[in-house]
Amino acid sequence: MRNLSLPILFVAVCAALFGCKGSNGAATPEDAIKAMTNAFNSRNAEKLYFLLSTRIINELEKNLNKLKAQDDSSKQMACAIMGIEPVKLNEMTTKDFFIAILNSSFNMMDKMAEAKGEKEKSSFSYEILDTKIEGDKAVVKTKRQGGMESVF
Repeated sequence: MRNLSLPILFVAVCAALFGCKGSNGAATPEDAIKAMTNAFNSRNAEKLYFLLSTRIINELEKNLNKLKAQDDSSKQMACAIMGIEPVKLNEMTTKDFFIAILNSSFNMMDKMAEAKGEKEKSSFSYEILDTKIEGDKAVVKTKRQGGMESVF
């Protein structure tokens, strides 16, 4: 049985992809989803970072700066939840922050799968049902294993 954190994490990362033209940016929305899926399934948080849109990177930076500005006890609690070492927080870049959170999530998912006796790491697969592009916006409808449909 697949754990529930995998689809939630996948949707959160996928929602961040569109509009990017970074060094690993995809030419089409379909390519973006394929690149993201491959990076996600191979647990490559750095590659996923380079697929993020500028808007999402800016939001991550704002959240990191808010976290850095909190009092020590609040920082420690937030860092514990996110799997980040509090002593490293103030030196983290936005990229470091994203990678640390994602790696922590990947580690948790894999430990949960192992605890359930699953022999393979959780992974994601999908089928692209439809793509609509209007200007610089794209909407992609997918269906993942189990039949659940999502729109990005």
